[in-house]
Amino acid sequence: MTGPTGPTGATGTGVTALVTSLPVNDPSCPAGGTVITIGATTRVICDGIAGAMGATGIAGGTGPSGPEGSQGVAGSNGPTGVSGPSGPSGAMGLVGNPGGTGATGATGASGATGATGSTGSIGTTGNPGTTGPTGATGDPGTTGATGSTGATGSNGATGPQGSPGASLNPKRLALRRWYAANQLGFTVPVGNSPQGVAFDGDHLWVANTGGASVTKIVAATGANAGTFPVGPAPVGVLFDGLHIWVSNTADGTVSKLFATTGAAAPGSPFSTLGNNPQKQMAFDGSHVWIANSNSNTVAKIDARTGAHAFGSPFAVGVTPVGVEFDGTSIWVANQGEGTVSKLNLDGSSAAGSPFLVGTSPQGIAFDGVHVWITNFGDGTVTKLIAATGAPAAGSPFASGAGPMGIAFDGTHVWIANRLANNVSKLTATTGAHVLGSPFLVGGLDPFCVAFDGANVWVTNNGTSTVSKL
Repeated sequence: MTGPTGPTGATGTGVTALVTSLPVNDPSCPAGGTVITIGATTRVICDGIAGAMGATGIAGGTGPSGPEGSQGVAGSNGPTGVSGPSGPSGAMGLVGNPGGTGATGATGASGATGATGSTGSIGTTGNPGTTGPTGATGDPGTTGATGSTGATGSNGATGPQGSPGASLNPKRLALRRWYAANQLGFTVPVGNSPQGVAFDGDHLWVANTGGASVTKIVAATGANAGTFPVGPAPVGVLFDGLHIWVSNTADGTVSKLFATTGAAAPGSPFSTLGNNPQKQMAFDGSHVWIANSNSNTVAKIDARTGAHAFGSPFAVGVTPVGVEFDGTSIWVANQGEGTVSKLNLDGSSAAGSPFLVGTSPQGIAFDGVHVWITNFGDGTVTKLIAATGAPAAGSPFASGAGPMGIAFDGTHVWIANRLANNVSKLTATTGAHVLGSPFLVGGLDPFCVAFDGANVWVTNNGTSTVSKL
């Protein structure tokens, strides 16, 4: 165990010691040493000479890794290695701005002349020179081969439509009817004061104005097939392919009958929405058109229902009486002003309408190209071009006294001359009367005319008969 602390010694006087090293091979110390000087006393301590190296000891175990040293200074570049294979081409970079144009190089030596090019096209023909003297005629050469046919030229403009030509009617051929009119035809009685007449393919229907009825006549024989009641004072008759329509002038209606039986159709009669419906009506394939003489209108009635079309009746001229359809337009004879109105199927007035005709126009007929109108007041018939309303060449043509009803038979126009008790037959192409025209009929006061495909029928208002010519 530790003993007790002794007494403190006296404080000594401090002397500074100087220590220096002797280099190796110093004469005093061959292996070097240390010189210690303390005050005036100097002491040399020589290092001992190193002994021979002892044997190497057994290597100790590997010590733990020391901390990573700082990165050494980069060594100098080694020699360049062998070039590796080329890598794939990269995408093309953007095109740089074009560089400035370099100076023009010196002209090279001329190349060899190239091959001759093909012959150019023929230039324009120069002005002709003066004609030289005519040489002697040479021998005729042999005829050259026929050239190929040229290309077909374009079609020329369509020429104006011609007048209808003569036709050979099958019924007339079968009957060997080469004569102008059958003067031995028969006359049969009907009702009182007949006026309008229409053909349904087998029968003639006649309006008996004084009897409030219509009579049905067998066309082949003239036999009476029945009399059927209609409205008061019937004047006009029309066939629509299935029904017979009758205009009743005294009450402003039209009656609709079944052509097969003569019975009234449902809803009949129908109002014309006007006064004094007249003797000549027209059918356009779906509607019946009737002139209201005292109302200066024309009615358009649906043939299926009897209902008026939109806007019906339509205004026309003064005292309209006759109506005709030309396949495109409706024509109306205006007795009170000497004109005919031309209407579109919607009831609007066609361009140029109305057109002037003769005095007191009555009946109208269409021949396929022209519209014919009888002029009761001046004994003529007017022929208008249906497309334009302009008068045809030579129009008007003389007919007879008081022309009234009119019909077209495919070649000729037939006109009932009421004041002359005869009928005129005019060639449609020229307007000239055929040989023997006008022809007498079998009664008085001929009024209306109808064609049955072979014969012409005329109602005789004064004798209450109908004649077949």
